[in-house]
Amino acid sequence: MPLTPVMAGFLAGGGDYRTFNQSVPVQVPASMDAELLRATIAAVVDQHDMLRATLHRDENGEWVFEARPVGSVDVAQWIRHYPVPADIDDAELNSVASAAVDAALRELDPQTGDMVRFLWFDFAGDSRHGVLYIVGHHFVVDGVSWRILVPDMAIAWSQLSAGQPVALAPVGTSMRRWTHALAEEALAPARSAELDLWRDLLDVADPLLGSRALDPVVDIGSTMDRVDIEIPAEVTGAVLRDLPELYRASVNDALLAGLAMALVAWRRNRGLDISSALVRMEGHGREETLIPGADLSRTVGWFTSAYPVRADLAGIDVADAFAGGPGRG
Repeated sequence: MPLTPVMAGFLAGGGDYRTFNQSVPVQVPASMDAELLRATIAAVVDQHDMLRATLHRDENGEWVFEARPVGSVDVAQWIRHYPVPADIDDAELNSVASAAVDAALRELDPQTGDMVRFLWFDFAGDSRHGVLYIVGHHFVVDGVSWRILVPDMAIAWSQLSAGQPVALAPVGTSMRRWTHALAEEALAPARSAELDLWRDLLDVADPLLGSRALDPVVDIGSTMDRVDIEIPAEVTGAVLRDLPELYRASVNDALLAGLAMALVAWRRNRGLDISSALVRMEGHGREETLIPGADLSRTVGWFTSAYPVRADLAGIDVADAFAGGPGRG
């Protein structure tokens, strides 16, 4: 199957994509045993094609995904069992978990189909629930996917525990059907007619924020700094409630306007008289109306959409707007 646009864009950027992931911790019963866990995971992996996918290049050198057949993945190879004392303290547990996650990330590789790792922290005795920490490659899961996978695991576990066959709700539109439909839609005349609009939108000065471009060798997680700012309740209330009501807009509109004002002001303070701000926006990407009859409510995969937005403040007195004057609109 072809890649979604966000995947194609990500791979076009180069770099090592193997550890690109999302993760979620799930509480499991203290009575969980290895075979029950394996069978639970196997049922869910068999239900959702993207968890069985592999990434490779086709005969034209293009990246494509291929889902392996149901039952072909030995999920026991994806489970890592970590027995830990029931009375382990938080600091030691964090140390064990951190090392386990680092090891799991090194094992992810879309080209070999190693898309998920299940880290089972199994506390001794029956007094403390275990924790299943699931690490999934971002190519096959997004935020919505976890809201499908975790309940499916709970249902599969309860059915297996009761000696019943696993019966999960069917998937509506498969990722294969969705990606092929997207590829077809991209070639439609109506979409081609939009090209000039997007090119005009991007035809604007957009200098770097900072003195240089990001360096993948230097600018990594361990060298990143963090600044926390606590915003008063009256400000957040205005953004979440008052502004949308006054301007018949969304919260995102208010945040985007504030970001554009801040960016324009920041640049002018540094001698750059640019009146617009170019921002990359993201959405969940599950726009079912794009394909007639599509149902993505139970489809697992990375659907995120990304698109540019240009906020042009030409003719607006930004300083006056920050001061609460007429320039605020």
